[in-house]
Amino acid sequence: MIKPIDKNAITIVFAPDNRYCKYFSVALKSLIDNAASDRFYDIVILATDISDRNKRLLLGMLPKNFSLRFFDVSDLAKDYPIIVKNHWSSNAYYRLFIPMLMPDYEKVLYLDSDICIRDSLAGLFDMNFDGCELIAVKDADAPLFYKDTRRIDQIRNTLKMKHPENYFNSGMTFLNLKNLDKNKYSENLSQACREKILFFPDQDILNSIFENTVKLVNCKWNFQYHIPMYHPDYLDIITGEEKEEYVSASQNPCIIHYTSSIKPWSYPKEELAEYFWEYARKSPFYEEILYENLVTKNSLKLFWQRNKIRLTLAKCNLFSKISTGAKRLHYQAKALRYGRMLEEIQKLK
Repeated sequence: MIKPIDKNAITIVFAPDNRYCKYFSVALKSLIDNAASDRFYDIVILATDISDRNKRLLLGMLPKNFSLRFFDVSDLAKDYPIIVKNHWSSNAYYRLFIPMLMPDYEKVLYLDSDICIRDSLAGLFDMNFDGCELIAVKDADAPLFYKDTRRIDQIRNTLKMKHPENYFNSGMTFLNLKNLDKNKYSENLSQACREKILFFPDQDILNSIFENTVKLVNCKWNFQYHIPMYHPDYLDIITGEEKEEYVSASQNPCIIHYTSSIKPWSYPKEELAEYFWEYARKSPFYEEILYENLVTKNSLKLFWQRNKIRLTLAKCNLFSKISTGAKRLHYQAKALRYGRMLEEIQKLK
């Protein structure tokens, strides 16, 4: 069990694996630079494979009002039927274990590692749960679910959600552990983990468990940056307060979540990528980030990237021709996106 260091601390859990430590360091640095000087930050890392070298570099970043601890959760993970699929690793599930690992905490904030924080988070952490067990932000793709009957069917029939429009993103989940029934949660989790039809594993599981006990808050607390890339007509789809909230959050997000496979370290020209690089330059992993993502003439990485984009572009072009309706529009938009990527990478020849 993980014990609190300070009952008044802002407690935040992350779950990067060893490879992702360099990107997590950017999230950590952004939090450090925007932290409230009068608050203590209790940072907990759930992992299984963080190297001593990476631990040392991360610990060396901390100011006096920060604590950073590492906990191996491999033993607990064995008790649940975790299904690893596609590009999700087992680390994506570790957030699900927070209620069992941290029962002595009143509330715990979980954040993904592919983020940039532009706020002290004190306002979020001091937010009233209003009797709910979880605070989260609606998934930015939720207003588009009506275009995908397969996704809607999965949310309604597999996840048993009555209101798919309230499906939330798990990149920021704030747990009210004080009021959470740990035994009931553990039973629900064990059952949900056995479900094989999960599009977004941990996220689907959390939605199925907390649909009726979640409080949805302003999207500035988890601004999902991929939307303009994949859905250029997004602002024509959403309306009213939802549209006003999105536009306002896009201009001043508190947490930028670099959702999708288009990450700022690989595509620095994307909107809001500049914030990632602002803090990356201050990270002890900066050179490592540059080295891993550097594309040079005749490099194997350039060859691999170019051909991967070509393959994806061909797939999008094919599906945009054989599909109909909303799916055709989706693949047409992706084809435009990957076409632009290919043009950019071709310039590096």
